[in-house]
Amino acid sequence: MESAEQYYLVQLTSPVIAPIAYTPLFPSLTCSWKGNAIITGLSAQGLVRVTITGDTAKEAQRISMGKRMRGIREDKDGAIWVIEDGNNGRLLKLTPN
Repeated sequence: MESAEQYYLVQLTSPVIAPIAYTPLFPSLTCSWKGNAIITGLSAQGLVRVTITGDTAKEAQRISMGKRMRGIREDKDGAIWVIEDGNNGRLLKLTPN
């Protein structure tokens, strides 16, 4: 049986995004993204924020990072860690303004 996270990822898969990693954002995040999900994109060269309402997921925002993004995780303090693709890929910590 698929988890809710797997279901949303399948429904959002698009060749335009080329999704590689996904993380739901938990209540520890103190910005307006709480309860959303973030997908890293290879061809999108950035992050795609997705709102989830009930059983519907909808693209809400694209954040250009100028690089292919390989992975994403949310830390206990609400920070989002992303890693760029490639030999010189950086590990970046993103925090709310």
